[in-house]
Amino acid sequence: MNSTSKQSKRLPFKSYVWKALVAAIITIVLNLILFYIGDANGAFPDQIKVMADNSLQSSNVIMMSLLGTVIGIIIFAAVGSIRAFRIIAVIGFILLIFTPFTVKETTTKFIVYLELMHVVAAVVTVWVASRKIKIQ
Repeated sequence: MNSTSKQSKRLPFKSYVWKALVAAIITIVLNLILFYIGDANGAFPDQIKVMADNSLQSSNVIMMSLLGTVIGIIIFAAVGSIRAFRIIAVIGFILLIFTPFTVKETTTKFIVYLELMHVVAAVVTVWVASRKIKIQ
């Protein structure tokens, strides 16, 4: 008697690369828009130090948006299941909710905009991972 087991369908490596690229581009663009809106509203004053004792700059937003989405897609590739990835992504997002509160001498505006950037990164990464991207 043959028993068939369900195996998770792994995507080709090229698909994960494309997903990471698409997720990163969308996240970077949306987070830069949020950054510039927040900066215009005074959410990112120079006296709030974040990375390497510097104020938040657009280069930080680009780097962290890229890093977060690529790591997300790598995790998706490792688990191979969108259901498992969504659970991991939710757990990761919950853990990241608290990071803006660790910045010293911050403002409410700063925290709100950083939280919005985290939401954008999480939602975009899960959304792109869930979509089929046709590669020619």
